[in-house]
Amino acid sequence: GSSGGGGGKEGEMDVAEVGGEGEEGSSLRFTECKFKRNLDTNGVLYHIGSRGKKAYWENPGESGEVGISFSSVDEKALVDDFEVFNRDTYVVGLLTDPNDPQPSVTFNFYDRKIT
Repeated sequence: GSSGGGGGKEGEMDVAEVGGEGEEGSSLRFTECKFKRNLDTNGVLYHIGSRGKKAYWENPGESGEVGISFSSVDEKALVDDFEVFNRDTYVVGLLTDPNDPQPSVTFNFYDRKIT
Protein backbone atom coordinates (compact mmCIF):
# COMPACT_ATOMS: atom_id res chain seq x y z
CA GLY A 1 0.00 0.00 0.00
CA SER A 2 0.87 3.62 -0.12
CA SER A 3 0.13 6.69 1.83
CA GLY A 4 -0.54 9.90 0.05
CA GLY A 5 -0.58 13.38 1.34
CA GLY A 6 1.90 12.55 4.06
CA GLY A 7 4.10 9.71 5.20
CA GLY A 8 5.74 7.18 2.93
CA LYS A 9 8.97 7.54 1.02
CA GLU A 10 9.40 10.14 -1.62
CA GLY A 11 9.37 8.87 -5.17
CA GLU A 12 6.61 8.06 -7.59
CA MET A 13 4.35 5.20 -6.70
CA ASP A 14 1.37 4.14 -8.78
CA VAL A 15 -1.70 3.14 -6.81
CA ALA A 16 -5.12 2.18 -8.09
CA GLU A 17 -8.06 2.69 -5.77
CA VAL A 18 -11.08 0.50 -6.37
CA GLY A 19 -14.01 2.13 -4.70
CA GLY A 20 -16.65 0.82 -2.42
CA GLU A 21 -18.50 4.01 -3.11
CA GLY A 22 -21.22 2.62 -5.40
CA GLU A 23 -24.48 1.12 -4.26
CA GLU A 24 -25.06 -2.61 -4.44
CA GLY A 25 -25.29 -3.69 -8.06
CA SER A 26 -23.60 -0.57 -9.38
CA SER A 27 -20.19 -0.60 -11.00
CA LEU A 28 -17.07 0.12 -9.00
CA ARG A 29 -15.18 3.37 -9.45
CA PHE A 30 -11.49 3.21 -10.25
CA THR A 31 -9.17 6.06 -9.43
CA GLU A 32 -5.46 6.05 -10.14
CA CYS A 33 -3.46 7.90 -7.51
CA LYS A 34 0.20 8.66 -8.11
CA PHE A 35 1.92 9.61 -4.85
CA LYS A 36 5.07 11.57 -5.72
CA ARG A 37 6.25 13.21 -2.48
CA ASN A 38 5.20 14.04 1.06
CA LEU A 39 2.30 16.49 1.32
CA ASP A 40 1.34 16.31 -2.36
CA THR A 41 -2.30 16.04 -3.42
CA ASN A 42 -1.88 12.91 -5.51
CA GLY A 43 -1.95 10.02 -3.03
CA VAL A 44 -4.66 7.66 -1.87
CA LEU A 45 -5.03 9.24 1.57
CA TYR A 46 -5.40 12.72 0.08
CA HIS A 47 -7.95 11.38 -2.41
CA ILE A 48 -10.02 9.81 0.37
CA GLY A 49 -9.71 12.79 2.72
CA SER A 50 -10.74 15.29 0.03
CA ARG A 51 -13.54 13.15 -1.41
CA GLY A 52 -11.72 12.90 -4.71
CA LYS A 53 -10.53 16.53 -4.57
CA LYS A 54 -14.17 17.69 -4.32
CA ALA A 55 -14.00 18.95 -0.74
CA TYR A 56 -11.60 20.56 1.70
CA TRP A 57 -9.21 17.86 2.98
CA GLU A 58 -10.23 16.22 6.26
CA ASN A 59 -7.99 13.73 8.08
CA PRO A 60 -9.39 10.34 6.91
CA GLY A 61 -8.30 8.73 10.18
CA GLU A 62 -10.27 11.19 12.27
CA SER A 63 -13.32 10.96 9.99
CA GLY A 64 -13.29 7.15 10.32
CA GLU A 65 -12.67 6.44 6.65
CA VAL A 66 -9.24 4.88 7.23
CA GLY A 67 -8.07 2.96 10.28
CA ILE A 68 -4.51 2.54 11.47
CA SER A 69 -2.78 0.16 13.86
CA PHE A 70 0.80 -0.32 15.00
CA SER A 71 2.56 -3.54 15.99
CA SER A 72 3.80 -1.65 19.05
CA VAL A 73 3.97 1.93 20.25
CA ASP A 74 7.13 3.68 21.40
CA GLU A 75 6.55 4.98 24.93
CA LYS A 76 8.30 8.21 23.88
CA ALA A 77 6.02 8.79 20.90
CA LEU A 78 4.23 12.10 21.25
CA VAL A 79 1.66 11.63 18.52
CA ASP A 80 -1.83 10.21 18.29
CA ASP A 81 -2.40 7.41 15.79
CA PHE A 82 -4.17 9.57 13.22
CA GLU A 83 -1.54 12.30 13.27
CA VAL A 84 0.41 10.24 10.74
CA PHE A 85 -2.20 11.44 8.23
CA ASN A 86 -1.85 15.08 9.27
CA ARG A 87 -1.04 17.62 6.54
CA ASP A 88 -0.15 20.49 8.90
CA THR A 89 2.87 18.98 10.62
CA TYR A 90 5.32 16.29 9.70
CA VAL A 91 5.65 13.41 12.17
CA VAL A 92 9.30 12.99 13.10
CA GLY A 93 10.72 10.03 14.98
CA LEU A 94 9.65 6.53 15.74
CA LEU A 95 6.06 5.55 16.37
CA THR A 96 6.77 1.87 16.94
CA ASP A 97 8.84 0.57 19.82
CA PRO A 98 12.54 0.47 18.80
CA ASN A 99 12.76 -2.99 20.42
CA ASP A 100 9.96 -4.39 18.23
CA PRO A 101 11.66 -7.11 16.13
CA GLN A 102 9.22 -6.63 13.22
CA PRO A 103 7.71 -3.15 13.44
CA SER A 104 4.73 -2.53 11.20
CA VAL A 105 1.99 -0.03 10.55
CA THR A 106 -1.27 -1.32 9.09
CA PHE A 107 -3.86 0.79 7.29
CA ASN A 108 -7.48 -0.37 7.08
CA PHE A 109 -9.27 1.05 4.06
CA TYR A 110 -12.52 -0.72 5.03
CA ASP A 111 -14.72 -1.08 1.93
CA ARG A 112 -12.06 0.17 -0.49
CA LYS A 113 -9.67 -2.11 -2.29
CA ILE A 114 -6.21 -0.63 -2.79
CA THR A 115 -3.88 -2.38 -5.23
